[in-house]
Amino acid sequence: MPSFAGEFTVPCTAQEVYELLMDPHRLAKCLPDLKRYEVQDQNHFSVTLRVGLGRVRGPMTIKLEIVEKMENSYARMTGKGILLNSMVNTDGNFTLSAAADGATLVKWTGNAKLGAYLTHVIGGLLDRLVSNFIEQFVRATSDVTVAGAEDILTRARQEASEIVRLAEQEAEAIRGAAPPESHSGETSWSPCS
Repeated sequence: MPSFAGEFTVPCTAQEVYELLMDPHRLAKCLPDLKRYEVQDQNHFSVTLRVGLGRVRGPMTIKLEIVEKMENSYARMTGKGILLNSMVNTDGNFTLSAAADGATLVKWTGNAKLGAYLTHVIGGLLDRLVSNFIEQFVRATSDVTVAGAEDILTRARQEASEIVRLAEQEAEAIRGAAPPESHSGETSWSPCS
């Protein structure tokens, strides 16, 4: 059974990366050559990908299940699918840890069990196929998490500007409705009275 491993850094917090990887809707959109996806629930979803390398061309449909998870740090996923009328079983996991400058290091491992026909057809191309897939996935994941963080920051700035604008309007209304201030040094109101 071929095994693979690697690591990459994403310029976001572990929580943001974990949320992306655990959300089937967002995760599916990071998968290279995605044709379609269907979510059954938060731990079960299926994807159909366009696979094309050498003589291996066609759709691969795989049902994925999140079988283990530790919030913001680890998850394991299994998959069962079909490519060229041959079975594909996968098992993979990732571990998240803090990296420099608030980024997150993602370490991953995975293996794939292929049916006899697919093993014969793919031969030595499996390493290249997986390498291309992971490279595209990493790029998409980084783009999505950074874009997500930028969207959140933009929305927060817009909300803060709106709050300041409303506070200024309210302060102006209060100033316009308040009686003139006494300058004698005495006050008729006290929070303790």
